[in-house]
Amino acid sequence: MTGYDTPPSTARIVVHNSGTPIEWTTTPARIPFDDTAGSPWILAPPTVRDAFDAVSNAGRMLADTAFGRPRLGVKTGCNEAFVVTQRTASHALANDLTEIASGHRTGAVESKLLRPVTRGEHLAAWTRRDTDERILWTHGADGQPLKGLPRHALGWLRQWQRVLETRADTHGAKWWTLFRTESANRDRPRVAWADIGLSPRATVFPAGDSSVPLNTCYVVSCPRACDAYALATLLNSSLISAWLSLVAEPARGGYHRYLGWTMALVPVPREWDRAASILAPIGERALAGFAPPADSLAAAILDAFRLESSDVAPLIRWNSRHGGQHADRPGD
Repeated sequence: MTGYDTPPSTARIVVHNSGTPIEWTTTPARIPFDDTAGSPWILAPPTVRDAFDAVSNAGRMLADTAFGRPRLGVKTGCNEAFVVTQRTASHALANDLTEIASGHRTGAVESKLLRPVTRGEHLAAWTRRDTDERILWTHGADGQPLKGLPRHALGWLRQWQRVLETRADTHGAKWWTLFRTESANRDRPRVAWADIGLSPRATVFPAGDSSVPLNTCYVVSCPRACDAYALATLLNSSLISAWLSLVAEPARGGYHRYLGWTMALVPVPREWDRAASILAPIGERALAGFAPPADSLAAAILDAFRLESSDVAPLIRWNSRHGGQHADRPGD
């Protein structure tokens, strides 16, 4: 019988932060997020883990709510062909055409096929930056690729036809197909955030907004406008940012990756209608340009979860002091 036949009863964790190690012991069972295979490790001292669990237990995972799993933004497989710069201020060309450019190429396409583009770097908490970038939208209202393209759009895309036909995701579809288009559905309000950042930086696309988030964004479709305002408020809070700092994949400079699987785990208050009544007015005002003071937002989030500040204080402090930490693998 070897020492590896019986799991150790305790694990020693060492976190390196600015060259200063921080050490504690815990039980191996308290290292993973949960007991599923491949579960992320929550590398934080016991009091911080207690606070993390308090938030988790006060909610349900986003993926298990009416919001469902986040969707990755639209993928083109060839941005040079589909993502263009609109060169005319208005649809002033003959036959309702718009002048466009991509790299050194210029041309004109049917205006009705152009939709605004949103990239992750365009997003900030509560807002987004408007640009003159557009996507040549080659799908119909049913979400399927158009059976045929108008003459000018077809002529524009033919310059890349050979490349478009060999994209890995095409699988026999029309060569002008776009991929993962569900996130561009404008029938319902959407909440979008950047795939990488110091925090998720969430904002709302109202129902009917034709903007197309690209695959540097993640998107959740919401049943009601109030749900979208409330969810954006939740994701822009310091509490959820601190919670995510222990789950999200780290990137350089204290940044994190807010990927679909990560955000699917985010706790959403269990009494959602009550929580939405608290959070939605804050989000609606913020999206109108009146962002909430940090202390009032923090208090509203605690109220939505029915938590006290003492329940989460260790998590907030840990995040503010040790963001971007690196931890050794646990040992006995």
